[in-house]
Amino acid sequence: MNLLTSTPKRETIATVQFLPAVSIIVPFAPVITPKKTLDCSLKNIMGRVEAILTAGYTVEKAIPVIIKLRNLITSLNYSTHRKSIVIFVSPIIDRVYYLEAEMEEKIVIDPAFKFSDLVFCKKEKQEYLILLLSDNYCKMYLGDGTRLKLIKSNTLADSHFNENTGTNKEVYFSNTTKENVCIRNKFLLQMDKGLSIILKSYPLPVFVIGDEKIFRDFKAITVNDESLVEFIHGNCGETSESEMEGFIRYILTFWKRLKQRHLLNQIEKAMTQHKLRAGIMEIFSASIQSKGKLLVVEKQMLKNLHASKANNILFKTGSVINEVFFIRDEADAIIKNVLENGTNIELIDDGQLEKYGNVALIENGNINHKLTRP
Repeated sequence: MNLLTSTPKRETIATVQFLPAVSIIVPFAPVITPKKTLDCSLKNIMGRVEAILTAGYTVEKAIPVIIKLRNLITSLNYSTHRKSIVIFVSPIIDRVYYLEAEMEEKIVIDPAFKFSDLVFCKKEKQEYLILLLSDNYCKMYLGDGTRLKLIKSNTLADSHFNENTGTNKEVYFSNTTKENVCIRNKFLLQMDKGLSIILKSYPLPVFVIGDEKIFRDFKAITVNDESLVEFIHGNCGETSESEMEGFIRYILTFWKRLKQRHLLNQIEKAMTQHKLRAGIMEIFSASIQSKGKLLVVEKQMLKNLHASKANNILFKTGSVINEVFFIRDEADAIIKNVLENGTNIELIDDGQLEKYGNVALIENGNINHKLTRP
């Protein structure tokens, strides 16, 4: 049962008499990681924590926390499909949370560590899609910052089937006849449909490489415009391996700016589709109801909420559960809720979300894309 605790009592709980407070963040993906490997990692972490506690605290204070931590680790769920765990232990509390986000390993022996600090432990992944697009073929690659993996390839010959002869018809666009334009538009629509399917599994920024005219035509019909963050001019028919490596270097050089553009595009699209929550109160309510798909928050926003107790309206009214040292305010409660629910979280530079109250939540649910665009 969750118990409500007044603000003065919560502050008292965090005093030195209730130390040590231990926070542990560990990558934990038993579906893809052998149990032996995970056990070895956890054993190593346990040893490091015990060494710190026994060196810095009396036996009377260290042993109860060590016992709690050992019990938590031996009872972990190895059937989970989540990717990380976070453990909070003190003399009066022991909790473990299974998170969908991939986290960096971290050990903190300090009651000042809060749930919202986990945002800064999230692994920064440089993942993106590259769409090579020409009049006659299309290729899609998944990139991870160092290499590309071909995940889809289509040609016009494959997609344009002549119903009268029962054979594929080779069509090349040396002219702009009405028939050729119609065929090409159908091809582009089919490629965009394929991109929509891929984005459901890989909701990543998309870089389009090709001729400027084909890009304009594709952008005019795509329903995935919020995912297209950059056009790179290139001759797809003659793109060499070294040129592809050059494209990767270009993407990584401007990665932060391009990623932020992708986040803002998604937020604006969600707003037009009525799938956006903005402001701390709305987002807190949505996070409780497990409605979140993506939370985007300015870095300074978290710090401001922690610093201003006057803004902690939800805590003043006693409507937030007390989790002792790691839940201090609305920011911690929101981050806890969205991470537990599998919602993705991304940080963005200060000032980018000013018109949304410095924090925005894209909700789950189908978005009704427009099929055409003027």
